[in-house]
Amino acid sequence: MEINLPKINIIITEDSVRVSSINILDRKNMKGIANIWVGPIKISGFKIFENKNTEEEKDNLFIMPPSYRSATDFCDSFYTKHKDLWDLIEERILQRYQELIEKDKPKTQNNIENNEIPIIEENPK
Repeated sequence: MEINLPKINIIITEDSVRVSSINILDRKNMKGIANIWVGPIKISGFKIFENKNTEEEKDNLFIMPPSYRSATDFCDSFYTKHKDLWDLIEERILQRYQELIEKDKPKTQNNIENNEIPIIEENPK
């Protein structure tokens, strides 16, 4: 049996990198696992980690590529030599993760974090 595939050219634009899902976790430093689409290719297993060694809020999350465990080590199963593509993947995953976290926060917690006093209205009897 022979299968002939035409030469495949994939053009990657900013719009073609999409986060399909993020599984929010609360393990020590691992905060989530993301799956993305890069054009017609789905890539699963990007890990979102919290860096406890930094005090800067913008630098406390980072992304690790999907990997598998060999007999002695973990090996990346995704690699790109294009730094711009990696930066875009990181940006999209972290942006979507932050959106999901903000959406799940209780409203009063957001108010307190913004140094506002939550207003609780009581119904008069």
